[in-house]
Amino acid sequence: MHTSVMAPPYPSHRVGRYGHPNSYRNNPQRRAYLGQKYGAKNRGIEFHFTFEEWAKWWENHLGPNWFKMRGTKRGQYVMARKGDKGSYHPNNV
Repeated sequence: MHTSVMAPPYPSHRVGRYGHPNSYRNNPQRRAYLGQKYGAKNRGIEFHFTFEEWAKWWENHLGPNWFKMRGTKRGQYVMARKGDKGSYHPNNV
């Protein structure tokens, strides 16, 4: 008797990149987090937030609609470092 194994709905080498529930493409908050993380890296600034810590920081400071309130336009909020020095760390923003 032959048994078949069902393949996952997406190739395993693409988990976390395409079609996976945690994919940044499916999650605008995760895209924003990665944008800030890699933006800091490109400027030579260390970034010490996990996605969960980062999202919780925003929610604690701006409330449940935090994502609509953050940004770089007039009237929006940004995460800034104390004195614009040091790393992005929960104790320094």
